[in-house]
Amino acid sequence: MAARIGKKKSLIALAHTMLVSIYHMIKKKEPYKELGADYLENLHKDRTVKRLKKRIESFGYTVALSEVE
Repeated sequence: MAARIGKKKSLIALAHTMLVSIYHMIKKKEPYKELGADYLENLHKDRTVKRLKKRIESFGYTVALSEVE
């Protein structure tokens, strides 16, 4: 991010993110918990599947999806 917007602005953005996280932890009276690297993918699985299907089809493949139990 520093390469894209500059060192000072990226530090301010990081500080802002930290302050928002701290605010919510204090407000909810809960400790910090790591959500995981794939949190957003699991949050919107249908969007992720649709996006990946579209990307594979852009390479010229046909995709047939079925759920695994």
